Amino acid sequence: MKNPSSQFYFGKYDIKEFLPIVQKKFVDGFSTVELLKEAQNDEEKDKVAIVALLDLDDGTVMHMLSNNKNGNGDFDILSCRNWLKKMLRHMAIN
Repeated sequence: MKNPSSQFYFGKYDIKEFLPIVQKKFVDGFSTVELLKEAQNDEEKDKVAIVALLDLDDGTVMHMLSNNKNGNGDFDILSCRNWLKKMLRHMAIN
């Protein structure tokens, strides 16, 4: 759940909660289907589905979410994806 000290949030989740799934999918090579099978509850499935959006290009995500802006006019999912992509690049370097 949200941690007030964390800089980014996506919906009800602290974005750092996604990092283990990003690691498994993009570094360890697990497929989205495998990760969904491992998920223990709906919350974990939601997180896997959100991480799976990293496979999509920005235009596709924008089209999917064209009516889902937050109060600031920003797309939360794009901020989430961009942050996760940056963390993924960092994992690949280390």
